[in-house]
Amino acid sequence: TCSAGACVPGAAPNCDDSNLCTNDSCDPGSGCVNAPNTLPCDDGNACTTPDECQGGACVGTLPAGCDDGNPCTDDSYEPEVAGCIRVAREGASCSFEGQPGVCGGAQGTTCEAIPESPSGRIAFDSDRSNNGDIYVINADGSGPLVNMSYGSFEKDDEPAWSPDGRQIVHDVSAADFVIASYGARDYLPASRFVAPLHNDDEPSWSVRDQIAFHSDRDGDDEIYIMPLSGLDVVQLTFNDADDATASWSPNGSRILFQSDREGDMEIFVMTADGSNVVNLTNNEAADEEPAWSPDGSKIVFVSNRTGDSDEDMEIYVMEFEDPSNIVQLTDNDVLDDEPVFSPDGTEIAFSSERDGPSNIFVMNADGTNVRRIVDSPAEDEDPAWTE
Repeated sequence: TCSAGACVPGAAPNCDDSNLCTNDSCDPGSGCVNAPNTLPCDDGNACTTPDECQGGACVGTLPAGCDDGNPCTDDSYEPEVAGCIRVAREGASCSFEGQPGVCGGAQGTTCEAIPESPSGRIAFDSDRSNNGDIYVINADGSGPLVNMSYGSFEKDDEPAWSPDGRQIVHDVSAADFVIASYGARDYLPASRFVAPLHNDDEPSWSVRDQIAFHSDRDGDDEIYIMPLSGLDVVQLTFNDADDATASWSPNGSRILFQSDREGDMEIFVMTADGSNVVNLTNNEAADEEPAWSPDGSKIVFVSNRTGDSDEDMEIYVMEFEDPSNIVQLTDNDVLDDEPVFSPDGTEIAFSSERDGPSNIFVMNADGTNVRRIVDSPAEDEDPAWTE
């Protein structure tokens, strides 16, 4: 509060999350930080010992002989039933001779190599599991479907690849972010960024190893950036509107985002320090979900400028240097959403409800040759493409 013309600090927040497996502190820039530790703990199961904190949770080890060393089985111990129990992790991510693999085979207990795809890989989120998970598939639809967040009991969505295509950052329960390695055995994230009582959403990973995202930590959605440590969070936008869907430029110098600061939702761009904000679309329709082309010359986005509701969004592409040069790529009466360019810029992946529930589609960058690469009765959304 202000007193005698000066700002007087208020009471410190209570950052204790009552979790033995996190070290709790308050960072002056970002607030409460709950960092995972590796302290000894007790998971409450007398059949597992010793127990150790891993990834912010207490994890027990198994009696000798129960851990079969197979990355494609979940091993447990139940003496009242049959002693050691092993359950197949079919479809889960694993490491095959140092390369990304998937648990498969006749019993789902064999780690198999994932066939290479010249078109790269697409990550997306899906509610085909009970809680929502991150999946990866070859961009041409070939090969197995890999569950990247197998074993997570939370809602996982909004994936974004690291620049080298080896890791994925994504939301957890619309509140935290985790970084998980593609081709790893366990869903034990390398990092977890926790912001208690706030919603952090839609991460984007830059070539400079910074995460851009939007958060309601100041009362409405604003754009923030942070390093991979999750500390030193910097707020870039400051207004009473909703700023969201941050997207790093290929060279990490600019950030695209959507905002309703001028009434309706428009596409804006700013430099990486939050300065030089420019409205690129500036019309009476809703323009949303911007994403850069790999060379930074084009921006793909969705808009209802030819429809009358958010349920009739179409995909458009515009020139960055000449935003008035806009081309409509899709034309139908349903929701086409969340477009992203392929790594070579020749194709675009997107989600669409044109055949029922939202599925993942790919089309040429000019809007031709549309094909569905993921076909399921589930809701598949938020594609992210890497080499």
